[in-house]
Formats: sequence, structure tokens, C-alpha cells
Amino acid sequence: MRVFALSGCSAAFALLCVLALGACEGEVSQGPVPSCDHVIWEMTPTTGPTSGGTEVVVDGYFIAGDSERDVVVRVGSTDADVTSMSRVGCDPCDACTTENLLCASCDRECRGLTDYTDGAGTVYEPSACVETLGFTTPPGESGPATVTIMNSRGSSDDLTFVYEGAGDDDDSAGDDDDSAGDDDDSAGDDDDSAGDDDDSAGDDDDSAGDDDDSAGDDDDSAGDDDDSAGDDD
Repeated sequence: MRVFALSGCSAAFALLCVLALGACEGEVSQGPVPSCDHVIWEMTPTTGPTSGGTEVVVDGYFIAGDSERDVVVRVGSTDADVTSMSRVGCDPCDACTTENLLCASCDRECRGLTDYTDGAGTVYEPSACVETLGFTTPPGESGPATVTIMNSRGSSDDLTFVYEGAGDDDDSAGDDDDSAGDDDDSAGDDDDSAGDDDDSAGDDDDSAGDDDDSAGDDDDSAGDDDDSAGDDD
């Protein structure tokens, strides 16, 4: 009985080994995944409210995955919702990276600068690989936040999204109030100018006094005429 029990355990262990080996062989049959540094061309927009919900689009290559589930976008420390993903003209790039397993060695093929011939002799005409990734920002604190894109090929963390709070707009309004204060000072300058006009009016009064003196001179002339009349007598 003990011999059969040991035999049974040995058989079960052997079966587990076979299953495990089969599972390992199945994983190996999928092939290794190329290692790629993400190439980012543009991210728009780069700012949005702290409440989140901003639709952001990233263009480049090596940023997409086999599906949206294969891509993780993290803004700050919070995962964003990946909403869209597309790949256009990437056949030469994919063929090159699959065989070379290092995306850096396929830069010209991925940018569409040259064709690529794989090991089976298939020729891929030049075509620039263009990938587009869309995501929605989560809520965040006011200020800059690092955007990290991760997939099975690699990751990138050289992008920045800036959360803008409502307080930033209030500061601008405060600047406008200061400008209004400057206008009040200008009005004060106008009052001084009016004072200058009053001084000018005073000068005109002096001129009037000069005219009175001239009138006095006319009276003296009249006196001279009277003396002449006496001479006639």
C-alpha cells in the first residue's frame, strides 16, 4: 500500500511538472517584447482646472499598446482614464522592432526615412509611424504635475500638465484695481492744472490795472488842452 501511495505521489508530481513546463513553453512562444523609449512630439492642452476632466491628446510613437488596457497614464500620483488610441503607418516600425528588440535601432524606419526588409525577405516601404493617445485628467492640486505614460514597451515621464485654480484669475482682477488707482492720481494732476489757470486769470487783472494808468495819462493830456485855452484868452 505504501508503495502504491508513493507511486501515486510521484505520478502526480510528474503531471504537475509537465503542466508547468507546458505553461512555460506557452509563455516563451509569445516572444520577447521590444524595449522602447517613448518618443513624444506634442501634448495638448498642457493646462486645465483642478477639478479635472480635461481631454488631453499626446502624439508620438512607442506610446500606444496592444489595447487601451495595455497603457497606463498617470498624472501626478493619480491614474487618468485612457479614452482613445490610434496607430497609423507603423508596419515598417513594428517589423523592425520585433526582430531587433531594441526600438532605438529602428529610429529611421519608425520615422519613415527608409524601408525595412525582415528576415523572411518581406520589404516594407518607408512609412512614418504616428501614434495618438487620448486621456482625461483626474482632479489635482494647483500647480505642475508630471505625466507618466507606461506600456509593455517602456515608459516616459518628461511631460508636465499644469493645474490652474480659480484663485489665479482673482489675482488678475486685483491687478485691474491697481490700475484704477493710477487713474485717480491722474485726476489729481488735472486739478493742479486748473489751479494754474486761476493764476493766469490773476495776470489778466494786472493788465487791467495797466489800462487804468493809461487812462490817467489821457487825463493829463486833457489838462494840457485847458492850459492852451488860457493862452488864447
